[in-house]
Amino acid sequence: MGHCDSSNKNNPNNNSKLNNNNNIIPLKNQNIVNINNSSKCNCIICSEQNEEIKIAKLFLVNDCLIPFDLLDAQGDLTNDFNGWRMNSYNGPPGYLKKFIPPIGWTTIGLKVLNKYDNGDNTWLGTKNVPGEWYIGYHGIKFKNSINGILTNRFLEGPNQSFEFYKNKNPFTYYNYFNCGRGVYFTPEINEANSYTDIIKYNQYNLRIVFMCRINPYKVRIADKQGAEYWLTNGGTDEVRPYRILFKFENNNIILSV
Repeated sequence: MGHCDSSNKNNPNNNSKLNNNNNIIPLKNQNIVNINNSSKCNCIICSEQNEEIKIAKLFLVNDCLIPFDLLDAQGDLTNDFNGWRMNSYNGPPGYLKKFIPPIGWTTIGLKVLNKYDNGDNTWLGTKNVPGEWYIGYHGIKFKNSINGILTNRFLEGPNQSFEFYKNKNPFTYYNYFNCGRGVYFTPEINEANSYTDIIKYNQYNLRIVFMCRINPYKVRIADKQGAEYWLTNGGTDEVRPYRILFKFENNNIILSV
């Protein structure tokens, strides 16, 4: 899965707080408030949240310079995936695709509700209705790509292993006989994980995967030894990230916020 080369560390629209010397104030030293004013806690980070969620958000805001307003605590999950079936299917009727939930991963929600399609959130559904998009994963090797993906878009990497594979998506077959070049995704979390590298954050070892929705009407599909790969152009008309997944490896989680 080709990594993304997007990078935007000096984003002028970044909402991370600065002190009088224009140095970023660590998130744990800021007064964090409930940004949605809802009865259910939707703070960016607070004492009620799981420790792994806190660490993941500290990493995103302090190390990756992700603006606060791109995060949505309603999408945060740890190992509690109640209601998620191990073998689930989603997508439009007649063209469902199997996906495996990210069991064992910590997920950080992104603010996407009402963001696209004039507020129509059908693409984000799980009811197998027309207009519903597939769920796919994209592994990350470099932390600098995270900001670029969220503030710009996915960019295709140099390794295009399936460029000349036959496209198996009936929606796009007549326009793309071969899969061509693109950004790679997979419905299998373990397959996406195999394309990650350890990213260091303080004493923590992190593996990071983007959880996305993929437009079934535009994606190109390659099949290699039973593992599907989906290719997109990287734009929001074809792929929309809505969660960031974190796996902590060989870590002792100790943090107080």
